[in-house]
Amino acid sequence: MKPVFSTISYGLYDIESSLVEDGFCVEKILEEIVAKTGLHIVKKQKHEFSPQGLSMTFILAESHIAIHTYPELKSAYITLTTCHKLNELQRKEILEKIKNSFNTDNVIEKIVNV
Repeated sequence: MKPVFSTISYGLYDIESSLVEDGFCVEKILEEIVAKTGLHIVKKQKHEFSPQGLSMTFILAESHIAIHTYPELKSAYITLTTCHKLNELQRKEILEKIKNSFNTDNVIEKIVNV
């Protein structure tokens, strides 16, 4: 059976706290990830927590992408779910974008195709 949707999850660790506290910066990174995949943003939602951290979700025409940041732990969690399987090149580009944007090599990637 051909997969109906794909979810890629990224655990990011050893991140400089300032990189995950800046909502504008995080939003731009998600926009660039979406652009690399050829997906289409329908709506954006963000919530900033006090004293730190944020959650941001983009509803996509093809599903969604979300990030949850934990500056106190120097970590973040990103999930990208689409109604089509991303190819190997797209996944590599996303992973490199995440590593470069958050200045960390400590990223765990999990892919589920269902």
